[in-house]
Amino acid sequence: MGGLGHGHLYVWICVAPPLRGTDVSQLASAFIVENITWGFPSAFGVFLDAYLKDATYMSQPNAQMLLPLIGTLTSGIMYCSGTLLFIPLVN
Repeated sequence: MGGLGHGHLYVWICVAPPLRGTDVSQLASAFIVENITWGFPSAFGVFLDAYLKDATYMSQPNAQMLLPLIGTLTSGIMYCSGTLLFIPLVN
């Protein structure tokens, strides 16, 4: 694996070839899907701050209790739907 040359040890490493064409488009597509899927539930706290300061949303009954549930429920629904969608997608 290594070679000796002029008092130095050289090590050759096998590296996979760079991504090209279809690989890059699949990687870009996966990046976009992941950002859309997890971006909203993860960033809802930023929106929540604005919603809690807006009189339109705060005038709704139980707004202090219901608005914070949106981000949590969105993540929970995605996790739970994964188990329901797994079987039809595999078959």
